[in-house]
Amino acid sequence: GEVSFTDPEAKTGETVEVTCALRAGGKSLDSFEITVKYDSAYLYFEGGDSGVTKESEGVLKFSGSGDGSNRIGFTMKFQALQVGTTTIEVMESAGTVEGGETVTCTNGNSTIQIQQGTTPVNIPTDTADNSSAAVTIGDKTYNFSESFKSSDMPVGFVETTLTYNGGER
Repeated sequence: GEVSFTDPEAKTGETVEVTCALRAGGKSLDSFEITVKYDSAYLYFEGGDSGVTKESEGVLKFSGSGDGSNRIGFTMKFQALQVGTTTIEVMESAGTVEGGETVTCTNGNSTIQIQQGTTPVNIPTDTADNSSAAVTIGDKTYNFSESFKSSDMPVGFVETTLTYNGGER
């Protein structure tokens, strides 16, 4: 079987949809499972079709059943975060046809071209788990955040923790 993807183009701040499918020639597909990785510096996962779950940052899994045809497909939705070219690549994939025979998968990938857009990049923040908090001192507001990569910090700065609102940040 062949695993294929769309190769979309988008602008920063926009939603980009990527479709993936397994095709099994003339045989009827029974199931399809796939794990893919993406660069979370370029793409923010917004959601997907039934069966798509976020395993961890930058890793998605799809598990689906066939409808009697030789194709099982799904769509993933991302927000484009920055200008550049990025890919979605297969980490592992497996399919079965009716009767339980395993399909050997030839894996493709998705190349996404992101251009500069006019829509602001807006990544939802979840404050229910206290992953970020703000404190105002005088007329300045400072944000405590755990949702950044150490490589994003300016040269000369170091990461540290402190106790605030009953939690280590």
